[in-house]
Amino acid sequence: MNVSNQVPEFPERAETLEKAGQVFPFSQLKPAIQDVLMAARDDLSQGVVIACSGGSDSVAAALCTWAAFNGRRDQVILAHLNHGLRGVAGEADARFVRHLAAWMEVPYHESELTWDREETVNEEVLRESRILFYQDIPFPNPIRQRLVVTGHHLNDVAETQIMRLTRGSSSDGMSAPRPVTETMRGLTLVRPLLNWTKEAIRQALQELGLSWREDLSNQEAFFFRNRVRNEVLPVLERAAPTSPLPGFELSRQLLEEDATALNAWVDSLYDSFPGEGEALPLHPLRGKPKAIWRRVLHRWLNAQDLGGVFSGEGIEELLYQMRHADPETKIRRSAGAADFIVIQGGRLEKAVDLPAVAWSPVRLVPGDLHLLRTGAQIQCMEVVVNKDLINQVQSGMLDPGKVCILDLDSLRKSGYSGSVLLRRWKAGDRYRPLGSPGTQKLQDSFTDRGISRRERNQRPIVCLQENNQILWCPGLLPADQHKVTHTTDKALWLTYQDTSTAS
Repeated sequence: MNVSNQVPEFPERAETLEKAGQVFPFSQLKPAIQDVLMAARDDLSQGVVIACSGGSDSVAAALCTWAAFNGRRDQVILAHLNHGLRGVAGEADARFVRHLAAWMEVPYHESELTWDREETVNEEVLRESRILFYQDIPFPNPIRQRLVVTGHHLNDVAETQIMRLTRGSSSDGMSAPRPVTETMRGLTLVRPLLNWTKEAIRQALQELGLSWREDLSNQEAFFFRNRVRNEVLPVLERAAPTSPLPGFELSRQLLEEDATALNAWVDSLYDSFPGEGEALPLHPLRGKPKAIWRRVLHRWLNAQDLGGVFSGEGIEELLYQMRHADPETKIRRSAGAADFIVIQGGRLEKAVDLPAVAWSPVRLVPGDLHLLRTGAQIQCMEVVVNKDLINQVQSGMLDPGKVCILDLDSLRKSGYSGSVLLRRWKAGDRYRPLGSPGTQKLQDSFTDRGISRRERNQRPIVCLQENNQILWCPGLLPADQHKVTHTTDKALWLTYQDTSTAS
């Protein structure tokens, strides 16, 4: 197996460059990619970042771009981000890419992420970290546009479509990953290998005499994509009469065409689409299909920096209100952060809530009754659990807005030593609500329950003082891992009362 775990030995550079142009011919790249790379090659104000993990796909993407920019490689930087999750193996990946850059004779840039023990690391967090890394890479000369080349291939298309089907996605989502994507963060993502399978890429690298790094974490079932790649796709490939991968790519292309057509229709409805802070007139949408209303709503929310604030259910409710609301009726919905959405007079507007009362974190000991600066009060007690209390908890008779009961033995196993911490909500907070199979953002829970930023900043987040593990927030369900069961004999009882006149 042509995989390097030591200092790599590379073939002769000039000969390999010539062969790379034959193995990954420029003419076989998708037209959109050819256009973008040709424009960048002829424009010194465009910088190209090749994102390289050291795996076979990113090595092939580096080689493909290297061949396309032969003679103009001063615009190209090979970049590697160590995610800080794989220890010695991650360090070896960085060394490999460093040697690859030296062999290619292109500038090299690397960085390594570090994580606090309590931080939640998932695919979304890692993706955001990579975007920030690409944005911060310095170029020797001033640039006005930054291209990022990635190694996505045909297998990635299939994996992405399967994953998005499981949660529901529009034609925009189902047409990803696209050959070229303009991001809202000033980056142009370029994926030159979408016409090649992972197997074909590895065969090509072997023909060229090049090695790559294997990420053994790709075999682990922790990430959803890994489970799709290693468990779902192999079954589908065995069941299908022919390889399903070209069909996934054809579907992606057709969905991209549909999405482009619908977006063009949206463009035709407004002379100038409302930007940040501008109201959205609804009259151009009258009589149009729901799909057009949906696209307009998402585009407007993104322009207001509210993209992703609403859940799928929240979007459906908002669409219904937009389409059926009486023009004389005012509808006001919480929209995360300190914002509200207002529907009135045939317009959709963003309104800002009043600032919340500031307060500092405090320690709460059983027996204490603490009065917050907001005017609310919260009390903590350790109690003996009886059958009647268990029945109240499990029957849902207790209002989660006011009462929370947690298993004391479970809390002690997690580090509880006689007190809890009360602090304000902060962006990125996550916990596992009662009955949930996994963690979710508090912001999503707040939004689903219509709790504004002002309210969420006033409500105390109850945490374990030892490790900042979130236990409860008034108005939300308690943490699932500390739920009361029939075996619970002692519990931590929290009660919250908002005595303020503010709403």
